[in-house]
Amino acid sequence: MYLEKINSPEDVKKLNIEEMKVLAEEIREAIIKRDAIHGGHFGPNLGMVEATIALHYVFNSPKDKFVFDVSHQTYPHKMLTGRRQAFTDEAHYNDVTGYSNQHESEHDHFILGHTSTSISLALGLAKARDVKGEKGNVIAIIGDGSLSGGEALEGLDLAGELKTNFIVIANDNDMSIAENHGGLYKNLKLLREKANMSQSQLASMVHVSQQTICKYEHGESEAGYETLTKISNIFDVPVEFLVNDDININNYNADAAPVLLTEAEEECLRLFRHMDSPSQRLILELCRKLDPKRNL
Repeated sequence: MYLEKINSPEDVKKLNIEEMKVLAEEIREAIIKRDAIHGGHFGPNLGMVEATIALHYVFNSPKDKFVFDVSHQTYPHKMLTGRRQAFTDEAHYNDVTGYSNQHESEHDHFILGHTSTSISLALGLAKARDVKGEKGNVIAIIGDGSLSGGEALEGLDLAGELKTNFIVIANDNDMSIAENHGGLYKNLKLLREKANMSQSQLASMVHVSQQTICKYEHGESEAGYETLTKISNIFDVPVEFLVNDDININNYNADAAPVLLTEAEEECLRLFRHMDSPSQRLILELCRKLDPKRNL
């Protein structure tokens, strides 16, 4: 067994790729056995095994500081930082908490238990490092669910302002413990998949990058009104459909749905209503000629 020989991250660095694969399996087996007996978080930890091994192989904790969002996915991290026995020996299952805890190890930096906080907390560590003139990396690890939180988005905004050595690792593994919310999360992806359209194809039509579409669908970025209007026109749905996740695509009735008009559409409607009947008929005829595919 490789896990029983891991007492610090330095031991991880001695392994080759094949040995690390075996280590990953041993960590998973330990998590499943412990959680089945003691209770704990299965999904978040099983989804972070290889990533955690890679983090400790590449970086040098505790000089390089890891901040795990929520921190309920730190079981692999704890096993690799001197707390292995708390996961392999039933008599020691209660030796550690289910979250990061700076009182347990120098490799932990906060007691966490809330979502979307890692980026802001890690920025605090990065700022303190810079003020004190120290070296070392600061890495925020955050999942796809936590990344949708307002505090996470504010942290990303501030990270761009600081322009310092700061790393964010997004673990987009669809293992969030709660359903992701936000209109563009669900509805844009559903519309795109229903139209059998790839992210790249949609990006080309909207004139943004494929990465931007991916961020829209995962709640990592918000589309502006102009972009929302383009997307709504492509899929022939009102803008409200894109920003309201209470609307179910399977029950969606375009004819019954409220239509949100753009400023240009509102102006056209206002001018149209002030015209006499001959002028209105002329405008309708012109619209039909300009867009013969629509039954106006």
